[in-house]
Amino acid sequence: MANVRANMTTGSVTVDLVRGVGRLDAVQAALRQGGFDAEVAPAVSSSDPRRAELARARRNFGMALIFTLPVWVAMVHTLLGIGPTWLAMPIVVALSATVVQWGPGMGFTRRAWMNLRHRNANMDVLVALGTLDAWGLSVYDWGVGGRLYFDVSATVITLIILGKYFEALAKGRTGAAIAELLALQPHEARRRTPVGDWETVTTDSVQAGDQIQVRAGDRIPVDGVR
Repeated sequence: MANVRANMTTGSVTVDLVRGVGRLDAVQAALRQGGFDAEVAPAVSSSDPRRAELARARRNFGMALIFTLPVWVAMVHTLLGIGPTWLAMPIVVALSATVVQWGPGMGFTRRAWMNLRHRNANMDVLVALGTLDAWGLSVYDWGVGGRLYFDVSATVITLIILGKYFEALAKGRTGAAIAELLALQPHEARRRTPVGDWETVTTDSVQAGDQIQVRAGDRIPVDGVR
């Protein structure tokens, strides 16, 4: 592995491997063991990683909300006696909460397991432990006729996934704003040659110590000192 560059704006990591030495599958395995979902991006791709993340967050929230609504209706029926009686049946509440726990909430459990294997603790660990405790205790109490806490696990997962959606939405807007700013940067600059003339070069080829000419009306291509 020659070089690693992380881009928080696009949510990607670029890894430069030495031909014949580095192995792509080893890099993927190391990232997955570290708790990251690693997928190889195609060499040429028109898809936006942030847009894909937003779509995934929206899909997870939609699924979680659909199956959490019956749980909320059952809770309202239990407290106030309002709503359909059949939605308050334990079997309906249990099935709805189970879908949320092992469907949209499975991502928290998977990432928590990967982090715990490496003795790391983050928000995924807290969410997974809290919701699994509430769900598991509810399953046990359901069998012995005790109190159910399915609404706790389903509600926590749904609200946190909603937060993830807002986070992805904010990242997408920030990334778009940064991309617009980068698009304003000139791609060429006028650099003084050793003989005193001026040549047009790309901004990537400008080195520290070069003399750059900025004429009236031009945009400044690189940082420098006047």
